[in-house]
Amino acid sequence: MIRNGYPDNVEMVPGLRREVAAQREMMAQMEQEIQRLQAREQHLMATNESRMGQITDLNAELRKKGVFSANILRAPNIFPDKSEAAKEKKRTYLINQLEAAKRENAELRGTIRKRDGEVSLLQGTREILQKKHASLGRYYVAKINAKNTKLNMALKANEKFLAVINQTKQNQAAITKKLQDFLEVGFLSVMNSKVNELHLKTAQLLDTEERIKNMTKAVVALRNQLQIRKASVAVTTPARENINADEEAMDFESGTD
Repeated sequence: MIRNGYPDNVEMVPGLRREVAAQREMMAQMEQEIQRLQAREQHLMATNESRMGQITDLNAELRKKGVFSANILRAPNIFPDKSEAAKEKKRTYLINQLEAAKRENAELRGTIRKRDGEVSLLQGTREILQKKHASLGRYYVAKINAKNTKLNMALKANEKFLAVINQTKQNQAAITKKLQDFLEVGFLSVMNSKVNELHLKTAQLLDTEERIKNMTKAVVALRNQLQIRKASVAVTTPARENINADEEAMDFESGTD
């Protein structure tokens, strides 16, 4: 809000403030002087009106008696009554006072006109100072508004920066989770592959072990058969037994029955 020529939120320059205060005090004094002179002028005008009334009454009375003011000073003895001469002197005195009052009134009017000119000059000076104050106020308000605009822009930029940081953190957390999930899935896949491979090797080993057991059983059965044959042929043909034993040994070594 603009008040006294400058905004409320802007402090006036100290030098201008003192100058404005001095001009205001001078204008107040001039206005008081003008009011005093106007009151004196009104008093003089009232006094003049009263004197004019008295002069009018005296003129009327003198005209009734056939006496005019031009003959009073030249031939005062023409009055049969001294009171008539006194009235004429009083009339002359009042006329002189009226003229003096008119001159004083004219002087007062001149003084009033002079004071009015000074007041107009002071008012012009006040308007100039108010324009200066308003200009300074607008300048400081513009600076304050510019700073506020920069501050608001900085705050908005900070908010955007914080939003970007928060979004980056969220993206980083999402990427980290995806990477962890990927690593966990890959690790589980590798482990499952290894486990399957171990299961396959275990199955192969079990199969080999089973085959070895079967082969051992076959060998034991063959040995039992050989012992039975040896017992059956030992009585009749010892030499043949030796030959057969050698052949069986050879067959056993070759893996045939």
